[in-house]
Amino acid sequence: MVLIKKNSGEKEQFSKDKLVYSLIYAGASKDLARKIADEVYGKCFSGMSTRKIYSLAFAKLKKVSRSLASQYSIRKALLELGPDGYHFEKFIASLFEAKGYKVKTNQDKQGRCVRHEVDVIATRATEVNYCECKFHNRSGIKNDLKVALYVKARGDDLKENKENNLTRFWLISNTKFSKDAIQYSECAGLKLLGPTYPRESSLMYWIKETRNHPITSLTTLKKQDTKAVLKAGIVNINELLKSRALLSKIGYTDQQIEKIFNEVKELKRVHA
Repeated sequence: MVLIKKNSGEKEQFSKDKLVYSLIYAGASKDLARKIADEVYGKCFSGMSTRKIYSLAFAKLKKVSRSLASQYSIRKALLELGPDGYHFEKFIASLFEAKGYKVKTNQDKQGRCVRHEVDVIATRATEVNYCECKFHNRSGIKNDLKVALYVKARGDDLKENKENNLTRFWLISNTKFSKDAIQYSECAGLKLLGPTYPRESSLMYWIKETRNHPITSLTTLKKQDTKAVLKAGIVNINELLKSRALLSKIGYTDQQIEKIFNEVKELKRVHA
């Protein structure tokens, strides 16, 4: 039995099945997923971190396909939309837009009792969704019950002002939710959206569905250059395809830009 160390500091038994599932979810074939999982397991030892295991699997997947590696790295890519929550909020807004919503960000709205700043408002037909975005720089940080209670209270105050026409309030994060937070939210009617929750409609699922990846998931865009691209207000790969001039200004040659664009196009084809 190999015990591995999670980002939270907890230890759990290494599961090849979990690794195989995550690789298949990224688009790898069953045979490729099993092959990589076997190779990674052969290098595992007790006390090894989940981060190291991810790095091993990512490196092996990248040798086969950059686009599959990009898809596999979504959770890490969401963490890299920092250091504050501004770019994450902008990315969430772009996901709603890709799903056909009209979107506004950083809106000041009056509740029944006090005013609130709402990170994202997404409307479609009679739907009016208000979203609170919680961004964390480390994957081990969970959104706990206190966070869910606080966000639900804000949503209730905003909903009691009928002028807001609020139909649903969301807590959206780039990290996981605690079991208590999930249990409370399901009971109280607070909509949660995280990297892998809910399983069939998570952030990872939305990204695959809309083919709207964060730029931080690309393997051909140098990590030191992502800050400049983010600073220019570009958070997803669809916007990047329209930004040849910016990439040239940063210092990329035409050949390098084509390599980046080819990865973007291949990544979009993976989910077509």
